[in-house]
Amino acid sequence: MTAGLLGMSANLGVFVLSQLGTFRKVTPDSWRWLMLVGALPAILGLVSLRFVPESPAWLSTRATEKAGKSRSPLAELFQPPLLRLTLIGIGLGAIPLIGAWGASKWMIPWADKIGGATLPGYKATTQAYWAVGAALGSLLGGQLANLLGRRLTYFLISLDSMTLTAGIYVFLKPLEPAFLPCVFVQGFISTLFFGWLPLYLPELFPTRVRASGTGVSYNFGRFASAAGVLGAGALMKIFGGDFAKVGVITSLIYALGMGIIWFAPDTTGKSLRD
Repeated sequence: MTAGLLGMSANLGVFVLSQLGTFRKVTPDSWRWLMLVGALPAILGLVSLRFVPESPAWLSTRATEKAGKSRSPLAELFQPPLLRLTLIGIGLGAIPLIGAWGASKWMIPWADKIGGATLPGYKATTQAYWAVGAALGSLLGGQLANLLGRRLTYFLISLDSMTLTAGIYVFLKPLEPAFLPCVFVQGFISTLFFGWLPLYLPELFPTRVRASGTGVSYNFGRFASAAGVLGAGALMKIFGGDFAKVGVITSLIYALGMGIIWFAPDTTGKSLRD
């Protein structure tokens, strides 16, 4: 449940931004205010640093390491025997992020291109539908992993995300009655990952490098997602601004997740590693 709450919080932020966008339009001439709003959560980092206690198990491990020689967590993660787990974690963390920013989020400008002229707030509404589905999906991702198992859950989320994302771009268009409900469902399915990841990634690594391993696995995906967005932008030029074609192509990233997960260890029902 805690993993689900962690995943849900990010998508609640997306929903809040969508609501701000209904009151103050984001335009080429008015967007810097949005960057300032996005910086506000940095305050939570300072609060966490002051009030969130460290893990007793980690503190115990650190005390033991100080008594002897120890490598830095990052150095250990990128050397055997943890190197393989780190690379798998990076792959599993990157695919949902690339899928979200390189495929799913193209639905927002697509909605604006087709429906923005008649409904100026349509892109904000589309993002709101996606974000509400995403918040619910993130909350339940960890629960689903407990029910079906870690690897099967990731495989099924990847399969369903690819099918649904490509299906929306092929069979639907913004302003059609089924478009917004399907965006909601796509948001729900494709963000089950973000309740799964906070549960599974810590299970890959021993206590002494657990936070570092989880952070590296998840946040390397942000660099990959940036590359994915740039690649999707290049595809947009190649296909003359055809959002549907680009969305179908970029949705195939989820197929990669269907393969990688079977190289990952199955931690279902196992205790965290010391």
